[in-house]
Amino acid sequence: MKMKRKIVLGISAFFLTLFSATCVFAGNVFPVATVNSSASCPSTPSYYDPNFCSEFTPVAICQCEEKASPGWCSTPLQIYTNMMMMFHTIPASCDWAIAHGVIPASDREACIDRWTCFKNGGSPDGHACQGNGNPCV
Repeated sequence: MKMKRKIVLGISAFFLTLFSATCVFAGNVFPVATVNSSASCPSTPSYYDPNFCSEFTPVAICQCEEKASPGWCSTPLQIYTNMMMMFHTIPASCDWAIAHGVIPASDREACIDRWTCFKNGGSPDGHACQGNGNPCV
């Protein structure tokens, strides 16, 4: 009986921790907006730009730090990892950002294209990231 109680308590603690982490992460992880949310952040580059990765990094970090704690935003890879942990897909991450007013609905495809380019080297519409198809990570 004690073993069964320990198992139930362990499982309960796991799900409580998972739920708590989900609530914390959901408020702190977001995709990058096409339109600047602040004049202090650089403009979001086009994924066609040969300098996409180097220009995307400061934009992603700046926009993340405006919405989240700086510890969540040290690199675009960290931001991407947090997005995937919370939302599991790039489109779901972008949809969450739209639903919470982080990016306008008109930026959904651009959001998906930029994060897909960042991670995979190409956009869902078949265009090569940075003109060469190389991912940023």
